[in-house]
Amino acid sequence: MDSKIATHNVTRITARLLLFACLSLFIVAGCSKSDPKLANNPEDAKPDLTQGKRISSLDVVRSADPRIEINAGSSGEVGVHLMIQQGYHINANPPTYPYLRATKLTVGATPAGISAGPVVYPKSLRRKFGFAEEPLDVYEGEIDLKLTLKVDKSTPKGETFIPVMIEVQACDDQVCYAPAIINLMIRPTIK
Repeated sequence: MDSKIATHNVTRITARLLLFACLSLFIVAGCSKSDPKLANNPEDAKPDLTQGKRISSLDVVRSADPRIEINAGSSGEVGVHLMIQQGYHINANPPTYPYLRATKLTVGATPAGISAGPVVYPKSLRRKFGFAEEPLDVYEGEIDLKLTLKVDKSTPKGETFIPVMIEVQACDDQVCYAPAIINLMIRPTIK
């Protein structure tokens, strides 16, 4: 008799778990309906979203390898130019709050005879967004991160390379996207 009760209890538990799983799937399916505004007016949506493509910070923030000419025995300031697609922003440095991912330029190994000074970040814009209670300090449009390079007199002439990494996190007016790293090479020509 005890085995019949145990079997009945296992059957009841299994049935409840199955019912719970089905209800969970039903709720998830109901919550994941597509936005009717997007379905009726696809021209109102951002192109990346209507095509089902996930937006990456690298999709909306662009840069190119900066070049600079510097005389041996002197210094020069190089601007690392960032272009942020319209409708998006990246966090300023320093960020408004410590938990926000700041835009950050990190200099890799410099060639012998060349040293890099601290990075100078541009003045930020203060903007209010739907996902934040308070206005945030951000960068929009086109900005330059500035870096001073100092070249010793004995540095060989010619072009050289300095690797840099720029950490960015793009956001629109509602959400932020996964952070990314832009890898560049500063190309100083020593004269």
